[in-house]
Amino acid sequence: MKAVKYIGLTVAALALSNCANKPGEAVRELYGMTPQAGTPFTRALTDEYRSLANAEVILEDEWSDAEKYAQQGLRSARGDLVLPWNPAAYSGHDGMVPDDLLPPLISGRAQLLAAFDRGARERWPAAAAHVQALYDCWVEESAEVVDDSNELGRCRDGFLAGIGKLGISHAFTVFFDRDEAVLDDAAERTVRQAADGFKLGRYASVAVVGHTDTAGSSDYNLALSERRAAATRAELIRDGVPAKAIKPNGVGENELLVPTPDQTLERKNRRVVIDLQ
Repeated sequence: MKAVKYIGLTVAALALSNCANKPGEAVRELYGMTPQAGTPFTRALTDEYRSLANAEVILEDEWSDAEKYAQQGLRSARGDLVLPWNPAAYSGHDGMVPDDLLPPLISGRAQLLAAFDRGARERWPAAAAHVQALYDCWVEESAEVVDDSNELGRCRDGFLAGIGKLGISHAFTVFFDRDEAVLDDAAERTVRQAADGFKLGRYASVAVVGHTDTAGSSDYNLALSERRAAATRAELIRDGVPAKAIKPNGVGENELLVPTPDQTLERKNRRVVIDLQ
């Protein structure tokens, strides 16, 4: 919740030590944990979630939301890749995010995932972790009935300012039919535009990231996303992009453009993002 407020460790330790009779096992575990695995991004994200969890406890005495942040932080500390919260599925101590607040949150999550596709985690791990924390703070605050401290506005505005600094570059998206890894005419035209942009813009490389919707098993979808990335790579090569400049990858159903339940068909999630870098 308080990604913009960093809590001093001495103050945090005093507050947590005085709350032994309250819930918060994950909060206390995360407080004393040093990440031993993972990437610079996951380690930075661990610290961000620790600050969020501590702020929930110290500034608001809100243990249930603190535990949510702490669970995210513990996963990051283990080296797991933790995605930003799905606002349509998030439930805080006051309940779900109201429907009228969902559209900008869904759009913001799509922007963040697109920046991650373009390598923001690897190029700017600390900044990317901070922006993800601001986003999750925005989600958590949106689910609260009363926002006395205006944290919702601060987290939202901080996220919107930060997302624009995560190396936004020239990106193209192509979409696929169900269970298909074949580019249709519209997709081929988009790939050709991306290839032309690469050649004219003096870019160094092209990131090609395949995605799926949630219909089917996760293993099947991972393989399908890789086939989609490979098909797009092949089309880029045919359009004149050097093979050595293309970095294909598939992430399956793990980074949905449109958040949906499992086993849901959604064309906008069946995509490949082409990013000129």
